[in-house]
Amino acid sequence: MALPAVQREGIQAAVQAARVRTHATRNATVIEVDPTNQVAMVTTDGPEGGPFGADIVAPVALYPGDRVTVLFTPPHGAMVVGRQGGDRDDWHVIGTAGEPQYGSGWAAAAGTTEIGNNGPARLAFTKEGRRVELRGRADRVSGVNNNVFPLPQDYRPENDLLIQAGGNLGGASPITIDRLTGTITVIAGANTLIADGVSFLAAPPVGT
Repeated sequence: MALPAVQREGIQAAVQAARVRTHATRNATVIEVDPTNQVAMVTTDGPEGGPFGADIVAPVALYPGDRVTVLFTPPHGAMVVGRQGGDRDDWHVIGTAGEPQYGSGWAAAAGTTEIGNNGPARLAFTKEGRRVELRGRADRVSGVNNNVFPLPQDYRPENDLLIQAGGNLGGASPITIDRLTGTITVIAGANTLIADGVSFLAAPPVGT
């Protein structure tokens, strides 16, 4: 007697899941990590779904939101074998609607354009995993304020940073990034910030 379509589909799904759990890897997202960093609760992109526990065998510290690779193999079950870079979010252009605004006396450098066009970029930032990247140029147009713009909470470093960026006439000029406020500040007297190539790790999510 032929099985109903729903039953056939259920059996096929169970068989496929059994195959996957024996010899496959899946991309996954970390939901929670135990305090010893030995087991992570993950959800996979594949049919296994989740959340379920996976032993952490990769030599990395994991945090909720990290993208990882999970290996299914008997008799151990699921194991985290690597951390991925994570998905890159959109470029956040300073001074545009809904994004951080320039500090008093600062503005987009003359001749800059949207990212993706031919020409120097307007000042912007993005994040891939925990890696924050800055790009673009800004100029001082008035005053003596050295604070260029603030980064949002999820883009701030774990410690105060002192990083080399580009400055006047293409020379190197250090900037500071405050871990509490996210404020990016140029040294006194600097009238240009060229952020192309500046990157750093954001602090782990709050509560981890």
